[in-house]
Amino acid sequence: MPGYFRKCELIGNQVVVTHVVDNSRVGLRADLFLCDEYPILSRNKIQKMILQGRVNREGKPLKASSVLQAGDQL
Repeated sequence: MPGYFRKCELIGNQVVVTHVVDNSRVGLRADLFLCDEYPILSRNKIQKMILQGRVNREGKPLKASSVLQAGDQL
C-alpha cells in the first residue's frame, strides 16, 4: 500500500489507526490519500469524517483539501 500503516490502537471505545505518508504520496490531497487507503469508504464519507474532526494530521485538524507531505501522520 502506498502510504504505509504505522499503528493501530484501542483508546477508550475507539480504534485509532495511524498512517504515515511516504514520498510517493507527497502533494496528494488528504481525502484522496484516505480513499486509496480505505477503498470501501466513499470519498464523500471520508470528507464528512474529516469535517467531523475524526481525522487529523499529527493531532491537529485538517481539511479534505490539505496537501500532504512526506512523513505526515494521519
